[in-house]
Amino acid sequence: MNQRAIAAIAALSLTTIGIGLLKTAASADLGSAAQTAQSDQHLREPMFGFTLDGEIINPRCLDLLQTSLAETTPIILRSLVLETCQTSELAHAGQDYAIDSNGSVFYVADPENPRSFFGYRVLGRTEDDRFAVYHNGTIGLYQLETASITFDFLDGEAETVQVLTKLSESFTPCFQSGRVDERDRLIAQLERYEPNAPRSEQCTGEIEVIQHQL
Repeated sequence: MNQRAIAAIAALSLTTIGIGLLKTAASADLGSAAQTAQSDQHLREPMFGFTLDGEIINPRCLDLLQTSLAETTPIILRSLVLETCQTSELAHAGQDYAIDSNGSVFYVADPENPRSFFGYRVLGRTEDDRFAVYHNGTIGLYQLETASITFDFLDGEAETVQVLTKLSESFTPCFQSGRVDERDRLIAQLERYEPNAPRSEQCTGEIEVIQHQL
């Protein structure tokens, strides 16, 4: 079984919080404007600037940057224009996002389908403006930068936009918490992962801390 296949299994078992939130999503009105505005205000600081014009980035936009867990090749570099994604029809489902108690932004495209859950948590920002973001069993590195883009080549008029690029990712099973320190090191707390154990026992409960220079 390749690593991506293992990741697919682990992602289902390791996002217990997300799966549990499906029941909440099915009964709650995630589109409540007042609730979303209050949640936005609550989360704005922990986002480390991972926002667009002060607003939380639509989780569907991040979801669109993910490659399939079945892929056996290295990450496929992807970018998108946030201004056009944020409220687009393509990202429509993610507009009804919510925020859980640990600060994760999530949405559920189909409350009847656990696989339609996607959530992300910003762990920190490096000095050169790369963001470490945890989502569904992996930690991804993202770049948010200003670019000049001509959408209509016949018109020829360029627009200044914010472009989000996924640079890389690392499979991180049994993730508990993480942060980026002042030396641009990722410090993460995990449960020791045993891939050959039954699914419910793959996260052993034994805590370990890893450090990695970003």
